[in-house]
Amino acid sequence: MTLVRVTNFAILSDVAMDFTAGFNALTGETGAGKSLIVEAVNLLRGGRASADIPRAGAAEATVEAIFDVPEDLAGRIGALVTDAGLPDSDGEVLVRTLELAAATRDAAHICRLFVRCLEDVEAGFGIETVRLRASWSEPLALEQGDIEANAQMHGTSLAACIDRLTVRLGARAVSRPVPYASHLPERAQRWQPPLAAEPVSQGELVFHKRPLKLLDRSEKIAVLYASPDGYPRSFRWRGNVREVVRVEGPERIAPEWWRQHSTTRLRDYYRVEDAQGRCYWIYRHGLIHDGRGGIPDWYLQGLWG
Repeated sequence: MTLVRVTNFAILSDVAMDFTAGFNALTGETGAGKSLIVEAVNLLRGGRASADIPRAGAAEATVEAIFDVPEDLAGRIGALVTDAGLPDSDGEVLVRTLELAAATRDAAHICRLFVRCLEDVEAGFGIETVRLRASWSEPLALEQGDIEANAQMHGTSLAACIDRLTVRLGARAVSRPVPYASHLPERAQRWQPPLAAEPVSQGELVFHKRPLKLLDRSEKIAVLYASPDGYPRSFRWRGNVREVVRVEGPERIAPEWWRQHSTTRLRDYYRVEDAQGRCYWIYRHGLIHDGRGGIPDWYLQGLWG
């Protein structure tokens, strides 16, 4: 560490200290704030701060430091969140923050992304300086570098592609689905950042088949003929009548009692095929005389192709 700057930290308003190679000592009278400097450095190492750390009247406290990373370690640390500060001629500082999908030390890649972020900046009479900092860094995991290098030569690596899409479309527009522990089909997945580690799961329910396409919302169908506790012989969906020629089921899915009301009805799912060979995933919502409503309704939730 070659420099540390503490702003609005307890009794310290704005203190900057340079450290040189060799032995450095903090001296001063009792109560001057020597222990606060040590506490601030501890925060840089991952320590926790209390809510009363900001100086009275200040909204936040800031601890910044500059580190001289040895050459043998520089290649093992990558930036994950990068900030660019641009002071203009009026004295205002324009800040643009870039969150990367994965830690990187590729300066050219970071510069390409910032070009997109700075398109809306009004330079006015000019930008005097540009300050770039990595506000969040992580150790770089060992990887086979030639794979990423070949991807860059013949196309775009996955992490670089995600970064470009995120800058262009927004952070919330790029995500991926991951399994989630729920028996209800519409709750059996969650969305998370593309390269984030998958959450721990109890394993896929491989003994239950699921359709290739689930509708965003189950659509109500009109059953033209059905036995009281059986499946429909035909049904009307989106204005067309489908004659059912083959049925598999039922697969009964009970309500999630720990998050739903006791009056929620169970579902009986069927895989049905019509005369043209099209397969549908339908379910009956409730049972007759279950005490949780009137005659059960039928819904179509998925398509098998």
